[in-house]
Amino acid sequence: MRQFKNNESILIASISSSPILLAKAGVLEGKKYCAGLFEEDIDKYDFLNPECIVKAPLVTDGNLVTAMGMAYREFAIEVARKLNLDCDEGWFSGIKKPIKAEDYTFFRNDK
Repeated sequence: MRQFKNNESILIASISSSPILLAKAGVLEGKKYCAGLFEEDIDKYDFLNPECIVKAPLVTDGNLVTAMGMAYREFAIEVARKLNLDCDEGWFSGIKKPIKAEDYTFFRNDK
């Protein structure tokens, strides 16, 4: 994955918790992204920059597309658009409610 760092000519797309693999490879340095990670785990990894994590269902930063697992429809549409494919939003129904950061902030329920 490291070979793709700073290569804006290719599309990098990652969903759910898989952006952690991109972060470990250094691909996410200086990029905004979302990831399905528990808040308690974020500080455990020194290669994650909490300031770059956006609490949203889908985040696009240049050639990088990331999404929460529940936003798989929006992820598919955005990836298709980035690949210059004709993809109408009407093909999928997606998240319709207002987006709030707290809806995309996850904590362990260890009780």
